[in-house]
Amino acid sequence: MILMIVALFMVFVYVPTEKNMGVIQRIFYFHVPIAWIAFLAFFVVFVASIMYLWKRDMKWDRYASVSAEIGVI
Repeated sequence: MILMIVALFMVFVYVPTEKNMGVIQRIFYFHVPIAWIAFLAFFVVFVASIMYLWKRDMKWDRYASVSAEIGVI
């Protein structure tokens, strides 16, 4: 939570405005990392689902379920 507040401060106060795109460019500071986290979360869903089908252990199903929630958010 504290890092998010610091990031908001940095984006809106500290970071200089880009010459060509202007203020619109600032969304990349949030959009790109969030997209990477979503891709990672769905990769974990993929691996955990394969492990569940292979091992039939509910632990892997829980990992997939929790990771899917994070990826959707």
